[in-house]
Amino acid sequence: MKIPISHSTTPATTPAILLIVADNHRARLLTERRDPSGHPRVSLLASLREQWEPRLHDNPPSRSDAAGHTFENRGHMDGERIHRFAKELASWLGRELRGHELDRLCLFAPAHLLGALRSETSKTLQLRWSEHESDLGGLTEGELAKRPEIASLLT
Repeated sequence: MKIPISHSTTPATTPAILLIVADNHRARLLTERRDPSGHPRVSLLASLREQWEPRLHDNPPSRSDAAGHTFENRGHMDGERIHRFAKELASWLGRELRGHELDRLCLFAPAHLLGALRSETSKTLQLRWSEHESDLGGLTEGELAKRPEIASLLT
């Protein structure tokens, strides 16, 4: 079954596999390609960076313990930030995945982002990808191609 996708820089011959690699702050849409010697590589098609702009009410409340030490409650703020990025990512994916066709779409992201993304996307969109719980966002395209979970998809 072919899955529709679109992007202005996608070549006329759409690759068989697209990869989405995301972390808490950015996402990349990658494609499989072969180097001159025939080895699989990945190359960037599109990317998204978090557009977080803290507002005054986003500052975490300060608290103090019995000894008078103050600390910030960052847990709620970090959760809200991830939720906002998941919403932004869902919208971006909806735009990027229209128009062309491909055989497979694989999403790599940390578990908490996968959960937030599921709550922001339709079942129809979720059925287009296979989910892989993995935090690969900090790796380069060259490093990604060497990771076993990615390399197994590029054969």
